[in-house]
Amino acid sequence: MARTIFGTASLARRHESGPMRINLAGRILQVEWSHSGLTADYIAEAVSARFKGSKQVHNTVRHEIGFLANELIENAIKFGSGESIGVEASVEDDTFRISVTNIASAALMPKLINLLTELSSGEPQAMLLEQLEANALESESNASGLGLLTLLADYGARMAWQIEDLPGEVSTKISTHAAITVPNHEAQHHGS
Repeated sequence: MARTIFGTASLARRHESGPMRINLAGRILQVEWSHSGLTADYIAEAVSARFKGSKQVHNTVRHEIGFLANELIENAIKFGSGESIGVEASVEDDTFRISVTNIASAALMPKLINLLTELSSGEPQAMLLEQLEANALESESNASGLGLLTLLADYGARMAWQIEDLPGEVSTKISTHAAITVPNHEAQHHGS
């Protein structure tokens, strides 16, 4: 089984810090766009609840985690094959981590690999500006990649993509891993 990692490879390692696990059960659930927002909101609220003592911190953490989770789940739905989507999320010290795994058609892989190569090697802020300018010039804007570029450029997300060919099939398993910094709850709690 061929496996390729793009981005920050250390993010692709499994972390056993008691993550939240959610499975959006593909064909059984008929996963739709609304499931992305609902799932992202649930994860964001569950993680940000520890910061209820400060409305500003709570709202910021909730927004950032919600945006990150929603973007990754939407991409899994958009590029998925209708199979289940697995979501794992955890917070450790001052880092929120999320992994979203889905199955995609092998036919999508060349385009995806080109995008991931660009995202992994380019300067996110410059790439975001280029994409925004290109979209402004096109009458039919193709905003593909804007969410990921925004996460990298504006939210300081660290990201990795792990692609594994499934044996004997024409589909590929894609795991998208991301991490962002959140306030250290313990340090904040002891400082109050």
